[in-house]
Amino acid sequence: PKSIKVTKLTAEILAKKFVELLDPEIRKKALEMATDMNKEDGIQSGLEHFLSALPRDNMLCDVSLLLGEVRLAKFRLGAKRRHLKVCVEVASFLEWTQQQVVSVASRLS
Repeated sequence: PKSIKVTKLTAEILAKKFVELLDPEIRKKALEMATDMNKEDGIQSGLEHFLSALPRDNMLCDVSLLLGEVRLAKFRLGAKRRHLKVCVEVASFLEWTQQQVVSVASRLS
């Protein structure tokens, strides 16, 4: 049956639409649609759609990509438009390196 706006729906129109649903051709098409829908994996399709919309390029660690790995970026270093996206491992390494530099500098003073 042809759709109708909810704001224009009345009891009489609703009753008429229910009668239209009894039409054998509409029932046949509904059964065909139900059969097709049962063949689909709705969860998998939904997940694929969700993942296709993710901005993955903006979510990955720039350093790990240079190393041929794929790691999720958790931090951003640098200016707003020119930042480097880094994962936990890279951030930990940078923190450790900074501590080593400070340690060496304090021993030299």
